[in-house]
Amino acid sequence: MKAQIIDEHIPLNHSFAVFHKICDEYPFVWHYHPSCEIFFPTRGKGKYIVGTHLGTFSANEIIFAGENLPHVFYTTGLNKKNTYEFYKIHFQYSLIEKLTSVFKETSLIKKIISSPSASFICKKNNYKTIKKVKKIYTNFSRNSLYNIAIFLELLYDLIENHSVQNLSELSSLSNYSSFDVERLKKICNFLDKNFHRQIRLTEVANLAAMSISNLCAFFKKTTNISIIDYVNRLRIEQACHMLRETNDSISSIALSCGYKGTSHFNRQFIKYKNLSPKEFKRKF
Repeated sequence: MKAQIIDEHIPLNHSFAVFHKICDEYPFVWHYHPSCEIFFPTRGKGKYIVGTHLGTFSANEIIFAGENLPHVFYTTGLNKKNTYEFYKIHFQYSLIEKLTSVFKETSLIKKIISSPSASFICKKNNYKTIKKVKKIYTNFSRNSLYNIAIFLELLYDLIENHSVQNLSELSSLSNYSSFDVERLKKICNFLDKNFHRQIRLTEVANLAAMSISNLCAFFKKTTNISIIDYVNRLRIEQACHMLRETNDSISSIALSCGYKGTSHFNRQFIKYKNLSPKEFKRKF
C-alpha cells in the first residue's frame, strides 16, 4: 500500500469543501491528497509531520498543507477521557491562481500560499479565523456566495496573522507499506515518550526489530529526516513550549528536554529556530 491518498472530494458547484470531526484520538494516518488543506484543531493537542517538518499543535492553532504534500496529525497514545475536535477546509491551488489573476487585490494571498506545496502554521491570534470556519461549516449547504465571502475573509485573516511560520516544502512522495506505517508509528511513539532522556539507537533498533543501519535508513526514507534530527526537533519544540509557558531557567529547560549541557542546547536551538533561547523567550 502506498502512502495513503485521501480524496475528500470537493462537491460539484463548490470551490472548496469543509469538514468537521469529533473523535477520541488523531490516528497516525500518513497521507496526501490532490487538494490543499487548512487544518483547524478546536479541542485537544497532538503532533504533526508536514513534509519534512515535525512539531506540536494545540487547540485553536492552524496548519496549512499544500497539494500532494505528505502529512499526518496524530496523538501519541489513546486517552478515552479526552475528546479531540477539528475542522478542515480543502481547495485546489488553482483556486488561488484564478482569484489572483481575476481580482488583483487578492494577490497578497500568495504571500502565505506561494506555491501548491506551501505549508505553514499559525500559533496565535486565530480565534476570529476559527469562528469563520465554523460559520462556513454551519452554512455550507445553504449559502454558497456567502461562504465564498467568509472564505476570502478567512484567507485575509491568515495574511494579517503575524504568527504565521512557514514550514518546509516537499515536492516528491515516498511509498509506504501498511507494515512500514505501523513500524514508523511504533518508533515515533517511543521517541515522543523518551526524548527527554538520552536515547540509544540500539533501544530503537530492538523495538523495531531492525539493525541500527537498517533502522536509520528506514527512518530517513519514510520521514525524510534522520532519527537524530527527529529527536532534536521534538526537544526543541518542547523547549519552545517551556520557554513560552514557564519561568524555568534555560539550564533547567535544557536538562528537561534531554540535553546534557546548556551550550549544546543553545547551539541546537539556534540551528532550528534561528534564535537563541533567550531571544525566543523575549520575542514570544
